[in-house]
Amino acid sequence: MLVQYIIVLGILGNWFSIEFYIPVLTESQITWNFDSDPGSIFHGYIIEKSQEIFVYPPLHVKLASTSKLCHLHLLPTATHAVPSFIFTEVSDAESGRAKLVLNESALYDDRLRGNFPPGSGVFHLKVVGEDCNHPHHRTKPWALNLL
Repeated sequence: MLVQYIIVLGILGNWFSIEFYIPVLTESQITWNFDSDPGSIFHGYIIEKSQEIFVYPPLHVKLASTSKLCHLHLLPTATHAVPSFIFTEVSDAESGRAKLVLNESALYDDRLRGNFPPGSGVFHLKVVGEDCNHPHHRTKPWALNLL
């Protein structure tokens, strides 16, 4: 975007106008679409009967007019790796909506192999959204507790 400036100068009774343009860089903003209070955490609940994962608040990214949500990434934390039976899916790129999806066969395979340590069942992860139209623009990583 260019911003136009006109400066009018008076020197020794002569008036001059100088017109110039300054480029203004506008950066795409991509943020979580909820009250971004640092205490807010996404909570995901695995509902095996219906093979769904319910997330509150919903995974919704606030996008600039030139942005589009292309990926949602789950990130490991110091205490938990990303489970192989959970993946993300962008459900509406233009409006910034995404969801977590349960891969039931991978879940049962992990259970058969004994990949769940005793007392597991809660996964502390991080989630981040990525803008397709501006590849290096991402949301802040946000906490996600998956039960």
